[in-house]
Amino acid sequence: TVPSRAPYPAPARARAHRPSPCAPRATMPQVPLVCHGHSRPIVAVEYSHVTPDGVFLISASKDGQPMLRDGDSGDWVGTFQGHKGCVWGATLNREA
Repeated sequence: TVPSRAPYPAPARARAHRPSPCAPRATMPQVPLVCHGHSRPIVAVEYSHVTPDGVFLISASKDGQPMLRDGDSGDWVGTFQGHKGCVWGATLNREA
């Protein structure tokens, strides 16, 4: 006699759970920041690398004035003025 086949394949061996490399790490508590100051919608926010002075974030906005803030507290550091229109993106390089 020929053994009958199951209607579905046998389950594969279970793999060990590996955390995703993109998963956030639980090193610090995450607190949402409310940063007032832009007069038009924000279109991009970028964080800097960790520096001796801390972490910073820069926000690009349709108001044409990118703002630099402290990445931990959200406190305003400065505004980049002189743009003639919307600023669609901003990035801080490692040396900044």
